[in-house]
Amino acid sequence: MLSISPIASSAGGAASYYLSEEKNLNLPDVSLEKAADAKEGETNYYLKEQSAEPNTQWFGKLAEQEGMLGKPVEEHQLKEVLAGSLNDQTLKTQNSNARNGFDFTFSAPKSVSLLALVGGDKRLMTAHDDAVKFALSHIEKDAAQARQTDPDTKATSFENTGNLLFAMVRHKTSREEDPQMHTHSLTANMTKDSEGTLRALASSFKQKGGIINGTGERVYNHQKYYTSLYQSALARSVEQAGYQTRSLGNNLFEVEGVPQSLLDTFSTRSQQINEQTQSLGLDSQAARDVAAKDTRKSKAYTSEATLFEQWKNKANNSGFNLTSFVTDSMSRETSLNALALKPAAIDAVSRAIEHASNTQNRFNYAKLVESATLEFTRGQKLDALDIKLALDKHIEDGALIPLDKESATFTSAAHIKAETNLLESIKPKTANMRQVVDTNTLQGKGLNADNQKKVSELFASTKQVNLVNVFGSSEQLATALLNVGEANGKRIHIITPDMKSKLHTSERVQRDSSTIGKWIMNHFKPDHTHTLSSFTKTANNTNRDILVVENANKLGLNDFNALLAQAKAGNSKVILLNHANAKQGMKAGNAIEVLKKGNVSESNWVATKQSNTAMRLHESKDSDRVNLIAKTYAQLPEKQHTQVIAGTHKDVKQLNSAIRAELQNQGDVSRLGLNIPTLNPVFLSAQQREVVGQYTKGMVLTQWQKVGGRNQQQQLTVDSVNRDNNTLTLIDKNGKASEINPSSKAFKAAEYAIAKPDNLHIANGDKLIMTTNHQDSGLSKQIYTINALSKEWVTLKDESGKQHSVKASALHHAPLNHGYATTPSNASPNASHHIVNIKAYSASKEWLHDTLTQGIKHIDIFTDKAQQFDDRLEKVR
Repeated sequence: MLSISPIASSAGGAASYYLSEEKNLNLPDVSLEKAADAKEGETNYYLKEQSAEPNTQWFGKLAEQEGMLGKPVEEHQLKEVLAGSLNDQTLKTQNSNARNGFDFTFSAPKSVSLLALVGGDKRLMTAHDDAVKFALSHIEKDAAQARQTDPDTKATSFENTGNLLFAMVRHKTSREEDPQMHTHSLTANMTKDSEGTLRALASSFKQKGGIINGTGERVYNHQKYYTSLYQSALARSVEQAGYQTRSLGNNLFEVEGVPQSLLDTFSTRSQQINEQTQSLGLDSQAARDVAAKDTRKSKAYTSEATLFEQWKNKANNSGFNLTSFVTDSMSRETSLNALALKPAAIDAVSRAIEHASNTQNRFNYAKLVESATLEFTRGQKLDALDIKLALDKHIEDGALIPLDKESATFTSAAHIKAETNLLESIKPKTANMRQVVDTNTLQGKGLNADNQKKVSELFASTKQVNLVNVFGSSEQLATALLNVGEANGKRIHIITPDMKSKLHTSERVQRDSSTIGKWIMNHFKPDHTHTLSSFTKTANNTNRDILVVENANKLGLNDFNALLAQAKAGNSKVILLNHANAKQGMKAGNAIEVLKKGNVSESNWVATKQSNTAMRLHESKDSDRVNLIAKTYAQLPEKQHTQVIAGTHKDVKQLNSAIRAELQNQGDVSRLGLNIPTLNPVFLSAQQREVVGQYTKGMVLTQWQKVGGRNQQQQLTVDSVNRDNNTLTLIDKNGKASEINPSSKAFKAAEYAIAKPDNLHIANGDKLIMTTNHQDSGLSKQIYTINALSKEWVTLKDESGKQHSVKASALHHAPLNHGYATTPSNASPNASHHIVNIKAYSASKEWLHDTLTQGIKHIDIFTDKAQQFDDRLEKVR
């Protein structure tokens, strides 16, 4: 396990702290030695105490260059290094507020610590040191960076230097005096650039272009990757030593055969961190690092007896003979096998690339290794080293194409092909695209003369594909295209990426109903808005049709290829509304940039209708912000059109809990209610669906089948997951068990909907969100408020004010959650007031655009640094 923290104290204080932490601890090294009087063929071993051997050493390319490699770390030298001096050199740029460096701490699995420190297997101590060096060498190669500023242009660039200086300090105890072998890899804030100048490590507050810059930023971003490298290297050495390992998931392992009860006995510190992490409602490694700091206390040393004696007594009292276990392993010791390319690893990497291709057109090497190792291995035992070898094979074969000289980011040959196909599809000239419109139909649309001309030019364009870069809201433009087009005999189809965009567009972009005659005629016309998927499946377009694509920036390469194929089939004109300042969509490929290279007409549109959104900033500390938002929401006199927004599902869960508790305290939500079982959708890509590691016990798979001409539902519950042969054991409603491989044709053909069970407490006054349409209750996907509740019936009011009375049992297994807070993608289109929980660094022109073009009247922003947030917004307004 790798944990990361900055070296926060002074250079002198840090040097003294790390080197003196165990100096006074009466804890000798022990090793398992063969008895001198052992007869031939006997294996009579005993534990021998030794004087403590050196536990520190210098490592890294800088250490090698300076003649320090492998030498013990002396306190005075470490102090100088952390202060920015290396022998006779000092940092070229010295910032008094700069950090001293980073502490990258690698901790061995508990079973390895016990076998090395209590069982006396010094081979494992060496294996741990070697695994730490292996991971550090990759950190050095990947993350060592210096920041360069051009003296003339003042432009900033980042140089990958490939050299770092690590002071490795190995410790043996946790803060609860349990055996815990871990190495503090103190990484000095220095590197040498290409000219040999000693520079501070680069940092980058704002990332651009899809490449992570900054040494600390890169290591934080790839923390799981470096953890997997350490764990994989260590596990191989442990197995070479004659032990077997068992996977814990997330690329972590323990030694097979060491009882869990013994591990728990010596895991006081882990239990404290787990409890603190759970109390925070988080489960990431970053959260564990925070929890470790929150629960940290100074080491206290036992004076009555040595810790080793205490450990030995604890182990003996457990009934497990560590000495015999280590002795047995020595008879099974083998030589280390060379890495060999495994078909299963090739398969896992292929799946990881296919999965990433759904949302990305550039891939990071470390993230692909993480994904393939943690998500897409199935059956055969694989580790990060197997995956790296397979990924290198993909690169060698040309399936992945490097985008930088360090080969850290890649695109795929498939993406290159998709881009080529898109450009080829718009190459040919098309006839009958020009449409001259009656200028009278441009009047009364709220357009100035310049924008009237632009609308006219879009109709008159001879190009089939027309790209409009929209700055501000597209409402005026889309409405003008709809009504001017129909007034001139064209059929206008406004196409959106998804259902939420369709609903939002339908409300904002409407046909002219200024007279009774027009209103009646509009009533008999078909809907003018469509989702892309529904349009491409059902459309029968001709040259009379014009396809106006709203939020075209959210479509991927495959979407555009499908859309343009449809347009070409009917010889229809396409007008793409690209919101230039908005976030790009989650679909793979920056299709807009590709289209700009081809046979398209490009123009700009600046909205003249200004946003009237009122925005208020509120500053509060991270620890207080959730409760402050909850109190603010609870005190609102009118909550029906207010939506609380948070960026992550964990933040949403915390906010919903806090808001509901506040509403219960003031009597707006009853404390008495019903507990109902829910089933919330789990969305997996086609590649994820085929790997059993994505499933957990209790998940429900639902299939719809035609029986006697009627749709019938079949539900199967996951009873167990077998990673060795990639199979699931499923239980039907009658308790009958069946086994299936999720990568089989039968499983794919079933097209199961996947859901995760949970329980939800609902009460009178609660706001609920139905995340998808639910057949049993007849309720559609939207937000509801409970107006009345009994054991048998629930009365809910939807967003339009309509009442729905349903049996409480009909809500069982519905996709329900509390609906006070949600993520931006699930926000109600009917909300006119948003309360937003956001960090100051997240403010951007994309965020501002997406917020101000939704027609929200009031936005209350709760952030950690109000002035910084406002300054960032001012730069992009």
